[in-house]
Amino acid sequence: MTRVYQYIMKKRILVITQCFACGSWLSIEKITNILSDNKHALKILGYGSLHVKRSDQIYSIIPFIAYNRYGYLTCYGPMFVFLWNIPIFIVSLFQILLFRPNVIIYNGFGLGLILSPVSKIFGIKNIIMYHSTIRDVGIKTKNILKKLINYVDMIVVNSEGSRMDIIDVTPNNKIVTNHHFASDIFFNNKKRSPKPHDNLNILYVGRIDKDKLCFPLIDFAKKTKSSNKFHFTFVGAGSEVNHITHLAKIFNNIDYLGYISDTCHLSKLYREADVLWTFADTTYLALPAIEALASGTPIIVPEYAAITGRKEKINRKLVPTEIGWSIDPYNEEKVSQLLERIRSGREYRNKKCKEYAEKFYQLLPYSHWSALFQRNE
Repeated sequence: MTRVYQYIMKKRILVITQCFACGSWLSIEKITNILSDNKHALKILGYGSLHVKRSDQIYSIIPFIAYNRYGYLTCYGPMFVFLWNIPIFIVSLFQILLFRPNVIIYNGFGLGLILSPVSKIFGIKNIIMYHSTIRDVGIKTKNILKKLINYVDMIVVNSEGSRMDIIDVTPNNKIVTNHHFASDIFFNNKKRSPKPHDNLNILYVGRIDKDKLCFPLIDFAKKTKSSNKFHFTFVGAGSEVNHITHLAKIFNNIDYLGYISDTCHLSKLYREADVLWTFADTTYLALPAIEALASGTPIIVPEYAAITGRKEKINRKLVPTEIGWSIDPYNEEKVSQLLERIRSGREYRNKKCKEYAEKFYQLLPYSHWSALFQRNE
């Protein structure tokens, strides 16, 4: 009965994602939940496994290895990208015919560009959630992208920097900037009252990969294995999970909790941490950073952007002193000095994280998302 009911609701929206255990999906999932709450019919299609499912959404899961489980498969070359997309491309075609969506939301720039010309034949609106970078592609490639983007109705970016990255190939009226935001659950829970303790509880939430710049923290954790001044908790999936799993088994100061999708559990972890070691792109903070701030927990952000193969610095305005610290992760002495200073001086108690998050990172109302789907109609 539920499925029958979904076909007569407002809009039928097909969401296609290449991964579930990734920040890009978590950002999209928040939007899909808002749409479902407002009686749109959603079908979720993607690779891998989904830890939390809603009864009012339909799921079509394709068993497949995580794209970064054995390195960045989609970064090895065009042939790997093509082979990677074959299963989801074929299944997507069937879902377009069976589900007959009014709108398709793509988590994957390449996949969205490939499928959009096909879905346009059926009068479907195409929305790409952009989490890529094309700044280094050549002129010929950009010309091809421009032609394919003609079939795309909207590209949603998460910062002005991402907008500028894609502006050369996309008409400005097709680009919508939607900044990261934290769900209400992170704002609603009060920061725990500090209890007397001598050690600094440092949390990391995100992909366990070198490009996320968590390895300087891991290196520091290994060096302080015999000290009771610091305790480290790691949460997330990624190509280096075996490494952190091994360390958690042999070092008492390291815990690895695996991948956690339960927002209640995450909220509790943020609140109990003294500080979150996190990451950022050049112009925006990662989602875990925003969730931690909403929970009242300050952040430490490496001054280099978490972009594979690059060494670009982030905008320093992303981390004002009222919410945390920015650090050169490759300077071991500075990392050590900062963490020791935070621990001994209890600086984390004086931050205004929740107030900052309430000002800049609160959930937007449904009317905002509804307006996106009314554009170009």
